[in-house]
Amino acid sequence: MYDATTVLGLIDANKTLVVLLGTIALLCNYVFFYEAAVRQSRQSNAVDQQRNRALTICD
Repeated sequence: MYDATTVLGLIDANKTLVVLLGTIALLCNYVFFYEAAVRQSRQSNAVDQQRNRALTICD
């Protein structure tokens, strides 16, 4: 296990890499959660459309 000073030293020595990896991680999370939200929205819209069709047929 690394102690705190070693970890901080590695981060300080590799600032560009740390920032780059952090940015990539944030972008991946954004894309993942955006896709999940879009998928959920589409499913919700499909359910609403089916319900509206059923109500129209029953009228």
